[in-house]
Amino acid sequence: LNRSLALTWVFSAMICVHSVGCRTFVQQKSNSQLVAARQLSLRGAAAMQRFRQQDAEMLFSEALRNSPLDERAHWGDATTLWQRGDRQRGIEHRREAVRLSGRNPEYVVQLGEMSLDVGDRKSARDYALGVLTVNHKNADAWALLGDTHQSERDWTAAEECYNRALLERSDFPRVQLSVAEINRHTGQPKRALAILDRMTDLHASASTDPEVLLIRGIALADLDRGIEAAEALALASEKLPIDRVDKHIQLVHAQHRIG
Repeated sequence: LNRSLALTWVFSAMICVHSVGCRTFVQQKSNSQLVAARQLSLRGAAAMQRFRQQDAEMLFSEALRNSPLDERAHWGDATTLWQRGDRQRGIEHRREAVRLSGRNPEYVVQLGEMSLDVGDRKSARDYALGVLTVNHKNADAWALLGDTHQSERDWTAAEECYNRALLERSDFPRVQLSVAEINRHTGQPKRALAILDRMTDLHASASTDPEVLLIRGIALADLDRGIEAAEALALASEKLPIDRVDKHIQLVHAQHRIG
């Protein structure tokens, strides 16, 4: 009996060692795959910065083949998919990046922006509020929350959110542009122009930005400064991307208004 018991212990120990060894081997392999995936993701991000979209897409896809646990690969794949028009898959990968990163606030806000872009205001607002619950000073989340109100033409709530964003980050061009547009919508074209002038003082590139030129042209038209408005709108027309249909419609209406 003692001999049988001893043999049982030996066999149990061997099985345990074998099991631990297998788990260690699998874990080491998984870790090495994750390291390789992250290296590929870094190369993909660098390719994006150089506007080499096809290279970036290939690198992020290869990273995910190495390891589906790399949140940066999901982030990159979401970005490239979104840019080529595959919005649903882009949102799915961004959502996975959020999950794997432990709800990285930057990823959450980006997911909210994507949701708003496809018309899902509720999800976008929930994502913004979720970030603000953890960090009430997150300027990007305040900007996203402002965007949700602006999409509903709730100018007062939108401006309050944008002002909170600017309180945390005074130099925030896209938010400043949104505030200028709200001022134009609420019958304050002079205030809109003052904001655009400050933007141009801080960033010389703002003077040639098509959306800045468009809002400037419409605000000048509101003030009956037709010649200046026509010049700004003509420049905006030259520079606006062809797919910004909503902006082109605004531009045509403004040009028609000033004759």
